[in-house]
Parts: sequence; structure tokens; C-alpha cells
Amino acid sequence: MAYSYVDLVASAGQQNFTFAIPYLSRDNITVFKNGVLLATPANWTFLMAQVVRLTVGATLNDIIRVKRTTPIAEPIVDYSNGSVLGEADLDATALQTLFSAQEVADSQADNIHMNASLQWDALGFPIINLGLPVDVDDAARKGEMDATEAATAASAAAASASASSASSSASAASASASSASSSASSASASAASAALTVANMTGTSTTSLLIAVASKVFTTQAGKFFAAGAWLLITSDANPANYMHGQVTAYSGTSLTVNVTNIGGAGTFADWTIRVSGTRGSLGVAGAQGAQGIQGEPGTGTPGSTVVTETAFGQASTAGSDPALYSRVDHTHGTPTNPVTAHEAAGDPHTQYMTSAEVDTSIGVHAGAADPHTGYQKESEKDLANGYAGLDANGEISRALCVDTAAIAAGAVTGAKIFAAGGNGMLLGTSETTNTPAVFITLGTNLSLAGTTLNASGGGGGASLIHEFW
Repeated sequence: MAYSYVDLVASAGQQNFTFAIPYLSRDNITVFKNGVLLATPANWTFLMAQVVRLTVGATLNDIIRVKRTTPIAEPIVDYSNGSVLGEADLDATALQTLFSAQEVADSQADNIHMNASLQWDALGFPIINLGLPVDVDDAARKGEMDATEAATAASAAAASASASSASSSASAASASASSASSSASSASASAASAALTVANMTGTSTTSLLIAVASKVFTTQAGKFFAAGAWLLITSDANPANYMHGQVTAYSGTSLTVNVTNIGGAGTFADWTIRVSGTRGSLGVAGAQGAQGIQGEPGTGTPGSTVVTETAFGQASTAGSDPALYSRVDHTHGTPTNPVTAHEAAGDPHTQYMTSAEVDTSIGVHAGAADPHTGYQKESEKDLANGYAGLDANGEISRALCVDTAAIAAGAVTGAKIFAAGGNGMLLGTSETTNTPAVFITLGTNLSLAGTTLNASGGGGGASLIHEFW
């Protein structure tokens, strides 16, 4: 059981993971997903003391490792003479020592180690990043072994066939010593061929080339196993860290062309060793996305206001010429200082414009029965003659329709207005004793009105009373 880390198997979409590992500081905790270190706070944060939360939910069966790494560069508590030691200080010192020892133990348990049989034990895990084998006893990489095994198998098959042929020949002509000797020579040649096959998996080149991802042409030895499609690792003899890795695209005679897709180091070299290799491993998990760049300054232009002629398929290149007409509402024409004259043809299937001759005075739409579109009318045509009831010839509301007696303030009507309404020789008043509206009174026989004086002629009769003279 590990002391300093715990591996948790995720369910689909899981974000919160609880771990039971004591620690001195949250800074001592790191989180891995499938062996890849996650950054904080971009990829994970603490939800609480013993719970970490992934920013993005995990995939089913992801392995989430929560690991403690206690700093050991310096003691966590610095004692001084005469200091008062509390429980927290003593505990912190003891825990730093304990946690560090646990982490060392876990590290040793996870490393390749020698078992009781004096054998190095990788605990069932693959070993990666092996260097190129140099000595006979060096470990070889799988790609190289696979290529060697294939070549050796082919050579062994050829040798076996030759040996079988030699055996058959010896059986058929057991009395012929020369035939047996010839078969033995053939078998020896096959063994030599197998050794040659291994040698043909490696070549050299003194072509001076710059390390780069590109197509590279080398001059090398002929007859190598560098057929088109084979993968090659090309290293500098001075420093194998300077290398190119890619796939053969052409090989003829001593000319070798390689499409380099993976490189290491930098510089121009002319001491190349070329080896048959395997394909490149799968690409690792992509890193976190960088911060967004600063937004550019906004433009400083101003919208145009040019009015152009409308056509059945868009805008033409010239402005309209009739300022009495208006631009259509279903297109943008800028500021309509010079409205266009488009869409007046009866066959044009767009909204059209109206003139006074087209206005039906009862409903205010196109009078033409064949034109099914609603049109527009000039402001100068909105009068009584062009279908606007209640307007006079000047396009104003008729005065007869503007009187509202309820809105007249008390005392606002002058004598001149009353005179104009009643005419000459009329009195305004009432014969009722109650508060009833005044009416015009016609002068009867023997009564006349001169200026502001009411005259009576003749005689007789009883008393007469006229109320509310104005």
C-alpha cells in the first residue's frame, strides 16, 4: 500500500475525488490524470481539505492519482535557543520527517529494483526511452528487434530450405562426396546471408544536412533494407541527441530520400548513422490553451449615405433623380436626400410607389386592380382631393371639424365673435328664470336696435322683461 499517493478510477463525467492522505500544506498536493500532471487552478482545485475537483469531468476508467510531495530542502520548523516549543511545532517537524520517509519508500517501491533472485524487476510495466544499443549486451528496442526478427526469420527460412536441399542431394547421391561438399557450401553461404541481412539494416552518410522537418536526400551505401515506406532513425555520430526520424520515400542506388517528420537537437552535420526504426509513438495530451490576445482597436470609419437606384436584383451604381418619390422600405439606401424612382413598373414584383392619380380616395391604396401591392404617397398629395377626408385644399384640417365647445374657457368668447355668429339686429338672452343657455332673440314688432340702444315704437301692452343682455 502506498503512503503518499492514491490512485482513483473515475466514472464517466466524475469531477470530485476524495483522498485520505495527510499533508502539511495544500501546496504539497499534485494531481495526475492517466500519468499526466494537471495544472492548478486551470485543470483542478481543492473543493475541501480532502477533496479535489477537476475543471472538466473525467472519462470512464480514467486513473486519477492524488500525490503528496513534502518539501525537504529545509526544515519546516526552525528552533532557536530558549524558544518555547508547542505541540504544533513538534508535530510539524515529526510529520515532515515521517512524510518524507513515506514518499521515499513509495518511490523505491515504484522503481525498477532487484528482486530476491538478483534480477531487475519492472513490476510488469514497459520500459520506455531506451537509448540506441551500442554494445553486444545492451538492451534493444522493440522496433529494432522486430525488424531484426523479420530479417533473421527470412534468412533462417532460406537457410533451412538450402539445408533441406543439401540433405535431399546428399540422400540422392550419397556416394558423391563432391555433391555433399557443394551442399555444405550452400548452407554456409546462407548463414553468411543472415549476417549480411543484419548489416544491411544500418548505413552511414557524410551528406551535410541541416536538422529540419522536411524531405532530405542522403548519399549512402547501396543494397540496404531502406525500401520505400520503411522508417529510419538518422543520428549524428558526434551526439545522438541530434537526430532526424522519418519514412523513406525513395531509395535507388546510393541515393536515399527520407520525409523527416520528427527531429531532435539542431544544427548541420555530416556524420550520420542510418538505422531501420519503428514508427513514432502516439502524441501526448495537449497542454492548456494560452490566454487570449488583446483585442484590436475598433475602426474609425463612418457609414456611407449614398442613395443608389434599386433594381429587381439589388442596387445599381447611380443615384435616383426624382426627389418627390421615396425609397423602398425593404432595402437600405442610406440617407434619402435623393430618393430613387425604382419599382414603378407594373410588372415589377416589389413594393411600388403611388402618385395622386393612383390613389383611391375611399381606401388610400393603388387604384389599379392589376397591381396587388400597397404603395406610398407623397406628403404634398395628402389633401381632400387625393383621398384624405376632413382636409381642405391646403391639406389642413377643416375648421368646421376643429370646434370643441367643452374646451372653451369661461369668458374667453369676445363680443366680436358673438356678433359674427349672430349677425345684425339680434339679441342674445333667455326668457327663462332658471340658468339655461342663452339663445339669439329676434326683434319683434315695434322694436329696433341701434348701436347699443334698444328702441320701442307705438304703445300699450303690459310690461316686458328681457334677461341677460350681453
